[in-house]
Amino acid sequence: MSSLENGVETIRPKIANLSPLGLTSLALAMFILSIQNIGYVQISVFISGSTLIYSGISQSLASIWEYRTGNTFAATVFSSYGGFFFLSAFIESKSISFLATGYDKDFDYGLGVYLAGWALFSLILSLVTFRSNKSLFALFFFMWLTLMLFSISKFIPPHNIPGKDDLGIFFFPKKVNVNGATTCGGIFGIITALIAWYNAFTGLLNKESSHSSIHASDLGGKHK
Repeated sequence: MSSLENGVETIRPKIANLSPLGLTSLALAMFILSIQNIGYVQISVFISGSTLIYSGISQSLASIWEYRTGNTFAATVFSSYGGFFFLSAFIESKSISFLATGYDKDFDYGLGVYLAGWALFSLILSLVTFRSNKSLFALFFFMWLTLMLFSISKFIPPHNIPGKDDLGIFFFPKKVNVNGATTCGGIFGIITALIAWYNAFTGLLNKESSHSSIHASDLGGKHK
């Protein structure tokens, strides 16, 4: 992009679209957490925690870029969810010591309220995109379902009380399938991850990188 300033032509660098980066990191974090929530695959706490940190950093970077382009909606989404995954990594690091003696009702109830707040935020985002972008609406709608189910699961006492060796990511014990809400949340979380990857894919398609194109989902931003 070029312009004339004081009679001199200047070339302004094109600002990249970092929405795909934020969406792919969100998708990976949701996919890893949801796979473990279902209960059939054991994932190291180190791997899940590292994924949360990666997602938090990537979405924080994407939010800075989106603020630069004037895209308030995308900047709000990425900075918020980036903070969410950073907090999740911190809570995971503390949950093992908090739950070292087994099931802690107060800790679980606190997590339930915490997740309910993020579920409400996701619901608001889904309402904002209801009439503008179907793929983004689907993303935030399923994110709302996922987080709400995780929240509900924290208010249901587990059938089996996990011991010290059973502790995993803060959403759930690593070896014990807490209840049906946890498993359903994991299933909806995988759907959320797939939708996020789809939105990222559409954002990566352009005339320079592909011969084909589909409706792009760049969270409403304009990158010049």
